[in-house]
Amino acid sequence: MPDSFFKVSSERVKLFDEKFTNLKPLETTKGTDRTFTVDIKSETDTNDLFVYRIDHKDLWYNIENTRFLSQKEKLEFDKGRTLDPLKDIKDIENFLLNNPSYGDQTTKEITNSIRAEGVRDPLIISEDGVVWNGNRRLAVVKWLLKNEYHAKYEYVPVVRLPSLNYNELKDLEGRLQIKKLYKQEYGTIEIRCRVRQAQDRDKWQIEKIKHSFGDRYDNSQLKKFVDEINVMDEYLVRINREKDYTYIYTKGDNRKGGAEIFVTATSAIRSEEKKLKNNQKELTKIKTLYFQQLHQPKVTHDSIRTFRDIMTDKQSRSEFLQNSDTYKDHTNLTKTLVKGKDGKDIEQAFTVEQLRKEDDNRTASSSFTGAKAKDPKVFANKALRELNRIELSRIPKNNKVFKDILQQIREKLEKLEKESRKK
Repeated sequence: MPDSFFKVSSERVKLFDEKFTNLKPLETTKGTDRTFTVDIKSETDTNDLFVYRIDHKDLWYNIENTRFLSQKEKLEFDKGRTLDPLKDIKDIENFLLNNPSYGDQTTKEITNSIRAEGVRDPLIISEDGVVWNGNRRLAVVKWLLKNEYHAKYEYVPVVRLPSLNYNELKDLEGRLQIKKLYKQEYGTIEIRCRVRQAQDRDKWQIEKIKHSFGDRYDNSQLKKFVDEINVMDEYLVRINREKDYTYIYTKGDNRKGGAEIFVTATSAIRSEEKKLKNNQKELTKIKTLYFQQLHQPKVTHDSIRTFRDIMTDKQSRSEFLQNSDTYKDHTNLTKTLVKGKDGKDIEQAFTVEQLRKEDDNRTASSSFTGAKAKDPKVFANKALRELNRIELSRIPKNNKVFKDILQQIREKLEKLEKESRKK
């Protein structure tokens, strides 16, 4: 069920009834009453609502605004309670002004626009003064009022909606965000959080969820969104950053980073779950290996795809697992906790040293995967060139690991020689 915040307060409704009693609508340049068209209950249910100019001191931010939903979930987890529109106003304004899913440049553009022209499109508020469209513009106006005082920042244009229930308001919010002037695609993590929230908490049917996002996603995509946010949650728990979705934005490159890093990994993990549903011990190990690849400092969308290809090929998978310390010593590496760079306890499996080993293993195994698609002579020549790059002066003396690798090379050569003789 929605938070009690969304139970309309008769006192708040009365307050805003009084505010609007003697107000006159703003005028157009032609001297007529200014109106703003809103699709209140559907795209075909359009209403021209009068635009008024009011002081914003009594307006409430929408604490369930999908645009900062991931940050809200994190803060509520830390506080152990739901956010309050009054007690937590500083946090809410920080979400709106400094959200990694927006980008600083867009905030600057909105700020500069309001400085120059004021708020052009009206904020859309419910009958009790909750802002359902325009939260970010309101936060910018309040910031300007505090830091660059001018009387024009004390008021904002608004249209007031008729009485609507929570589901109707939330559905309206989704449609309005798609059409708004400063259109910015919901941060991909926010989309995933909202789909899960609509499904699990609000109990919305799939068609209603689709409609709230303008029917831009089909059923299978919505299901993937929920799978992906759940895998993100599982990963964050493993690295002791529960609900820290902001951290997800630091993963990967600018082209395909953040949540995109988890798309291929989630699909692969779900496939592993189906194959290993009767072997939970093995499944746990494989998941750890995927989470290690996701946690690599230089993880990319391509590196995750490469790892997936390794794990879906029988020979490559065998090669990787055979050389994976994490796989072979899984219990010790996941049960042993050490201090990470940020001072938090973390499984030894996610330390820099262990991650480096598994990254090297992935690199080596990816070459093994590619060998099957090449002429053996070409691949053998490439392997020889790689060995020739080793500087003799850098070969460690009496190093067991290095000797073991050399022994594995000898064994591989002997095996190839035997197979060649058979043919």
